[in-house]
Amino acid sequence: MIDEEELRRARSQWTGVSVSESIIRRHVEEKLRDAAGPIRLPELVLACACAARDAAAIGHFEGLYFGEVDAAVRRFDALPVTREDVQQRMRERLYLHDPPGIAGYSGAGSLRAWLRAATLHLLINIATRETRERPTEELFFDAVVDAAADLEAAYLKEACREEFEEAFTRALARLDGRERLVLRYAFADGQGVDDIGGIFGVHRATAARWVAKARDKLVLGTRRELMATLCIGEGDAASIVRAALSRMGVTLLRRLG
Repeated sequence: MIDEEELRRARSQWTGVSVSESIIRRHVEEKLRDAAGPIRLPELVLACACAARDAAAIGHFEGLYFGEVDAAVRRFDALPVTREDVQQRMRERLYLHDPPGIAGYSGAGSLRAWLRAATLHLLINIATRETRERPTEELFFDAVVDAAADLEAAYLKEACREEFEEAFTRALARLDGRERLVLRYAFADGQGVDDIGGIFGVHRATAARWVAKARDKLVLGTRRELMATLCIGEGDAASIVRAALSRMGVTLLRRLG
């Protein structure tokens, strides 16, 4: 149940918003039904009002949070669109789509982080799909030289390096001691399964299974973390992991020690 006084206080933070109380209450109740924990009520109220295309609410939202859009654009090189284009596309997604994209904000995390993830998702789509329609010499050589990962994956890796490293670190922390060791021996130290088997006193086939299982657990865990952090699908997450490990894998796996 919604605490009416709490709801009034949340609404009072956004001066000039004229969306009816019944619309806001219905929206909040819907999100509460699916909530697994506490919600950020003031931000949820603001998102609801923006979804209703309230001009005052949109003014509050963009004044507080739209710097995240500009910050995300700066992380991408050679986009085929301008910063203003990206801002306009975000506005269309957030307020004009049916349903408005901002109506998807659940209140579970900060609205700022939610907008950051939504912007990165848009930029990933622009960089990996629209850029391929511009066959410049630079992109051609990038695609040829990067034999370990296709052009799409390379863009994803460069744009989402920070998120990848954080996801990798969290997934790494979930490995047990043996899993960390066999991965370090196999990928950071370059030892074969015969050597690893000798270290642990097991048959080479057992060592090979251990390595494969630990590797798959780390990759899957990293992919799931990225999907949650960036609000992207499994295909995009797999591309980021594939590209990042092809370029940074040995460096990152040295953390296994």
